[in-house]
Amino acid sequence: TITLPVSMPILMGSLVLLNFFWTVFNLLPIFPMDGGNALGHGLSIRWPRTAWTWTHRVGVVGGVLILILGFQMGTLFIPFYGALFAYQNWQRLQAG
Repeated sequence: TITLPVSMPILMGSLVLLNFFWTVFNLLPIFPMDGGNALGHGLSIRWPRTAWTWTHRVGVVGGVLILILGFQMGTLFIPFYGALFAYQNWQRLQAG
């Protein structure tokens, strides 16, 4: 039989938790993540002219909310992503 070090279950549990968090984070309706792409394509079925404008507006708001939430959590990694998403969506709104 193979015996695992004591820290291996802790490491595996942490990796499972991280993978779950990243999956949920990726499904948020913020472009360019998968949830943002799904939102844009879903809206374009009914409103083809304004779907991506609304998707990018949601992306700006969502990015700012992630930025605020990340700072409240006391991390720098999460606010960085929030700022990046808000900026990318703001650029796309400005481009028309």
